[in-house]
Amino acid sequence: MAVLDRRFRQLTRCRSASILVALILLAALSGIQQASAQETPDSVVSQREMTLRNQLIAAQEDLLNVYRCLFGIDIQVVPGGCVDGLPAEPPTRPSVFEGTPTIEHVVLRDRLIAAQENLLNTYRCLFGIDTQVVPEGCVAGGPAPPPTSKFTAISASSWGTCGLKTNRAIACWGALAHSIPDTPNYRFTGVAVTAWHLCGLRTDRAITCWNGDNWTQSYVPTGQFTTITGGDRHLCGIRMDGTLACWGHNDHGHSSALEGQFSAVSGGGNHSCGIRADGTIICWGSNFSGELNAPTGQFTAVAGGAFHACGIRADNTITCWGNNSDGQSRVPKGTFIAISGGSVHACGIRADNTITCWGNNDPHNDFGQSDAPTGQFIAVAAGGTHTCGIRTDNTIACWGNNDRGQLEVPTT
Repeated sequence: MAVLDRRFRQLTRCRSASILVALILLAALSGIQQASAQETPDSVVSQREMTLRNQLIAAQEDLLNVYRCLFGIDIQVVPGGCVDGLPAEPPTRPSVFEGTPTIEHVVLRDRLIAAQENLLNTYRCLFGIDTQVVPEGCVAGGPAPPPTSKFTAISASSWGTCGLKTNRAIACWGALAHSIPDTPNYRFTGVAVTAWHLCGLRTDRAITCWNGDNWTQSYVPTGQFTTITGGDRHLCGIRMDGTLACWGHNDHGHSSALEGQFSAVSGGGNHSCGIRADGTIICWGSNFSGELNAPTGQFTAVAGGAFHACGIRADNTITCWGNNSDGQSRVPKGTFIAISGGSVHACGIRADNTITCWGNNDPHNDFGQSDAPTGQFIAVAAGGTHTCGIRTDNTIACWGNNDRGQLEVPTT
């Protein structure tokens, strides 16, 4: 009995150490991804990112082998087999990457890391061990599926909305659900839509677009990006070095990205607006209603509408310019932390996380797209005649016109 107790303590220490190492490496990997990529060209990543991934792969494989020997499952894949309930061979040494690492090398390792984690969680739920680290817990002896009706980001167009789920997949509803094919099998960190097109910012910071015609995929820029945004028929993104790229229809010059470095960008109807590195706003494209006449001063956020635009100043107040036929440029008082421009309305999230919308002159608010619900929100997206917001529990609420299913958020 003393021998068995000693072996169990050894197993427990080994397993706990492996979990701790894996969690530390995962946290470190997440923390350096953006910082290290800023120092490298578009197609190249840092050696440190590769080293951390290789270390994480080795740590997770060690833990998998501990589980296999402990429970006598899949032991045929354990190098050297098992002895007294432990792997016979010492822990795996991470491989050293030779040459220049690229995005493709990172993607392959991220897929292996995800596959290892899925198998680890399967073992944990199957044998009731370390279940506290399973993201969604266990159900019927297996990992519970990730919540499919919770979102972290949204983007609205004239007749529909797309959202980024907590499992990093993209779901669309409204007209977009019917006009755009199923999303590719990638994991995403951002989403942007136009009237008929959808783009996602992948976890490797590249952009993938898909739609009902050919122009978007043909003009998708290469490189690594921090953010993407959609206008009426065009999209823009900010590269890791702060420069802009825009693509899509360009009959008014709204896809002719300006030079220089930017901290934010937003697409409107036939115009685009960006915040330069010094905090000032500049707009380009059509100036039919004065939407290019951005005010002076420093801003922290910008949002383009159909023929107007709005920005959040450094003091967190909002200023709008351009068309005001429906009151969309008549801003309410108060301070805000987020903003979104729609067709003839706009919405903002106040400092207390409640939503306020404006531009509700008849007849354009007949659908109630400016009648924001109560509660607290972390994101808002104003579309044509509808609006959607993400609540603090990551569920989505939509209001306004539902003639094309714009309010019918998918739950599966």
